Amino acid sequence: MLEGSEAKKIRARILAKLTAQNELLLVADTIRMSSSSTINTTGRKN
Repeated sequence: MLEGSEAKKIRARILAKLTAQNELLLVADTIRMSSSSTINTTGRKN
């Protein structure tokens, strides 16, 4: 029983880490896209 609960805790921690990493990647991608689009628009204006 104890081993099972420990495994569940570890799995929950890994899942939390993975979801946090995915969220960070999504945020980084959106920032990259927005910054690249602004750079492109300013480049066209110049």
